[in-house]
Amino acid sequence: MLKSVSLESNILQAEGLLDDAVQQFLTEMGALLAADAAAMSPVDEGQLKGSWDYQVDAAEKSVTVGSNLENAIWNEFGTGTHAANGDGRATPWYVPVAGYTGTRKPAYKGKVTIVYGKNGVQYYKTDGKAAQHTLQHVADQDLPKAEKRLAALLKRGLS
Repeated sequence: MLKSVSLESNILQAEGLLDDAVQQFLTEMGALLAADAAAMSPVDEGQLKGSWDYQVDAAEKSVTVGSNLENAIWNEFGTGTHAANGDGRATPWYVPVAGYTGTRKPAYKGKVTIVYGKNGVQYYKTDGKAAQHTLQHVADQDLPKAEKRLAALLKRGLS
């Protein structure tokens, strides 16, 4: 006499649990990376420090961390003769002293240099700013933790 055997598939449930774990992981990592970028940001006016954010793309299973400020690019890669890739402007430029709100004054060859333009208008002469590599430092610090955290979430989600 043959006994009847019934098979049941839980693949869709497992897929849902995996998706939930990945979504949680991406959200946690985005928040961690953005918070650490803020903590590592130099503070001049404080705008960059408060501008870091993240966005999770569930369909692509990815997270993007960044800032909408132009200064974030300068912070990461540097400007002028200090540009990380050596592709910055080679000649100095001038920033009006009047209206400059930063606490760190622009420098030329490491020194704050003021020059005078037409009608005695003062300008800071600058050759750029050094790269800080904030996001790179955050990634180097946090991504090794990511693998362990993802493994823990997946294990918990599937057990």
